[in-house]
Amino acid sequence: SVVDESAPSTALAPEIARAERVLEKLSQCLPPQCPLGIEVVKRPLVGFRTRFGSTGAAGPQAVFVNQNTTFTDALSKVIFDRNKLASIAGVPLLQNCEHILVDEGGRD
Repeated sequence: SVVDESAPSTALAPEIARAERVLEKLSQCLPPQCPLGIEVVKRPLVGFRTRFGSTGAAGPQAVFVNQNTTFTDALSKVIFDRNKLASIAGVPLLQNCEHILVDEGGRD
């Protein structure tokens, strides 16, 4: 059967649900002018530099979440300081996030 590449993997559904709960909690900690969204991507985390700019750049930044992230731990350890970069299970967490990206593992 043909796989719809535009649709999220069903195996990711629980992770997306967790990410949506994280979004809700993060939105309570961030200024109202900082919109939050969720996007499923297929490329590895290294792609964030071209998509969102480097960690020191102004403009859109992101929280990256993958299937190895413990979301409750991530929430408790995130430092809401735009000048700091926290790492949860090796996943970079950038402040003033506009998106949480659920990384499917970088497969093409």
